[in-house]
Amino acid sequence: MAVILLLSDFSRGTERDLIYGISKYADNAGGWTFIQGPYHLAKNPDNANDVLQEASEIGADAIFGFWPGVNTGLVKESGIPVFLRHSGDSEEGI
Repeated sequence: MAVILLLSDFSRGTERDLIYGISKYADNAGGWTFIQGPYHLAKNPDNANDVLQEASEIGADAIFGFWPGVNTGLVKESGIPVFLRHSGDSEEGI
């Protein structure tokens, strides 16, 4: 079973539509569990260690969502795959 930590503001329709599509795929793939992560921490790039700690504590297999300004080197060192939604106003990626 894959555990996916979601970092996103689900009050926006775009975010809800995106996770709906991913969840439909997961239904077909089977065995995925989604956990809404500490998005309030992810909004501040200085909290990357806290987000990664949360991911580690829940046994996340991957992190998906919007994580502006994240330290990509730190995330790569964690070994947890991260899939970021591009906001259109940033050129960062992992």
